Amino acid sequence: MAAPSPASLRDLYVPPSNAWSFVPPALAHDNSTSAGNAPLAGSSSSNQWSTRTAPSNPLFDLGSSLAGDDSGLDVASLAKELLASLLLQYATNALVQPWEVGKTLLQVQWVPRETGDVVHDAAEDVDDEAELSDSSNDDSYFADPPCWKKARRPDYVIPVGSADGTWGMMKKVASFRGEGWLALWKGLLTTAVQNALSSALQPLIYSLLQSIFSPLLPSLSSFGTPSVLLPVASQVLTGFLLSPLDLVRTRLIVQSSVPRHRTYSGPLDALRQILAHEGGLRGAYLHPHLLIPTLLDSTLHALFTRFV
Repeated sequence: MAAPSPASLRDLYVPPSNAWSFVPPALAHDNSTSAGNAPLAGSSSSNQWSTRTAPSNPLFDLGSSLAGDDSGLDVASLAKELLASLLLQYATNALVQPWEVGKTLLQVQWVPRETGDVVHDAAEDVDDEAELSDSSNDDSYFADPPCWKKARRPDYVIPVGSADGTWGMMKKVASFRGEGWLALWKGLLTTAVQNALSSALQPLIYSLLQSIFSPLLPSLSSFGTPSVLLPVASQVLTGFLLSPLDLVRTRLIVQSSVPRHRTYSGPLDALRQILAHEGGLRGAYLHPHLLIPTLLDSTLHALFTRFV
């Protein structure tokens, strides 16, 4: 008698799945009819952990402490982030400040119109009293001596024409008596404060302009691109608001490093004297010698950085 043939296993076969599944075997056996959907449902409900790590800030490793704290704002970490950003910006300004000093001194120096008009040193000029005592003509007493017609240069003023370019002026300032290498960083604090305030004010002014002129953007598009007008206007307004700091920075760079020849002891003293003796806020902002160059510089700088 032949042995009975084994029962078919076709109805009990479940195809294996390549996807990760954390569904228990009993539940998987009960849902064998929907085997194609079971791994997806199981993986979405069971796999709750993540292998991603919190992003970290390479500067002082402070970003992880801020990102991982969901309970509230960490004031200490925020203060460290702000301090690190200020120190980084201050160091960046310190690197370029010597070139700013050299450029500013080249711009404000007096250049004679004639090549033969050379400014003499004080030590090379003839003593006025000696010439007056040696003169025997009575009329010469009422006439100006020839040496008085020569321009006198104080000992703290760098001679004209002795620097060729920005790098030449930097070397001249560093080697000039009474100045030295530290003079290349005059006005650094004012420059850092001005750049920090500019970085903070410009986005705020831009957002304010957007909120004010957003209803007028369709009409402004016929005259120009609104996306260009508003950023340029925000940078011009920022430069105008911070123009007194630019004036203070220039005054600090131009003045001598010798203590007895200094006019200002620091940026606050310079701002106080300018407001007290030069027309107050109206003179610091609206004087034509300050207003027109400020508007031109801010506009050209904004357009240059926008299109170049």
